[in-house]
Amino acid sequence: MIYRVLLSIILGVSALFGCTDPLDSPICRNNITSEVPDSGQLVCMIPQQQAIILVQQKHGLPTTLGVSAEGSDGLCKLHRYAWEKTGINIEVNQLLFQTPQLTIVSCLLSNDIHISERGLALPAWRTSDKYEYMVAKNPYLLTRNDLKNPEMLIPLREAYVAHFNKNHKED
Repeated sequence: MIYRVLLSIILGVSALFGCTDPLDSPICRNNITSEVPDSGQLVCMIPQQQAIILVQQKHGLPTTLGVSAEGSDGLCKLHRYAWEKTGINIEVNQLLFQTPQLTIVSCLLSNDIHISERGLALPAWRTSDKYEYMVAKNPYLLTRNDLKNPEMLIPLREAYVAHFNKNHKED
């Protein structure tokens, strides 16, 4: 019964927003004050409880949201990319993992957005239809075969541990 109610709400909201024009990109929400490289890949890891949030195409493997760090203000570029691909206004929050070729930052969702392992359909009004939904996955239950970019598995786990350590320190 609860699934029917949730499905009705989702379909109602989709119908309401599905016929509107895409919204302009929101103001960049970035809390990182340290320098990030202007080369390599810049990736957004979205932590949620015991999981990380990944984006997924209808018939593809889940992947992270990432952009090339080249150019000015890569973090705001990452924020804008996440908005365009998902329609969700994330907050770029902390630097978690860094190598010369890869930088992973934590990106936070609003407290009222909860994404399960079953996934959350993305709104139709976003400017890109590359991804269809977001899913929650425990990074320690994922294998290399579970990701579109298998080389991201170990860095994602490292970033997840860094996020946990930075946000769950004992006083």
